[in-house]
Amino acid sequence: MDVTVDELRRVESLQNDGRGVSCVRSILAYIDRGDIQSARAVANTDHDKIRSYNDLESMVAKVLWPLGNAPSWWNRASGGIGIRTGFRFRRRKA
Repeated sequence: MDVTVDELRRVESLQNDGRGVSCVRSILAYIDRGDIQSARAVANTDHDKIRSYNDLESMVAKVLWPLGNAPSWWNRASGGIGIRTGFRFRRRKA
């Protein structure tokens, strides 16, 4: 399924009781300006916050890396299913 920027914006605005997620709004602002490189930089820097929102994490990765060539830590989006490869990551045993 292809994810559009408008869908990402809609889902972002529904999070946190309608207040949204500020780091995703920053990503959307860079996308609106056509600055994908900066949007990816913000996404990589704030991934620790974005991953708290599984739907948003997957959508951000699909919008910024539509060919599935996201950095390795983004491939864990959506419950550990690799975006490009489709394989499931295993957790390390303690």
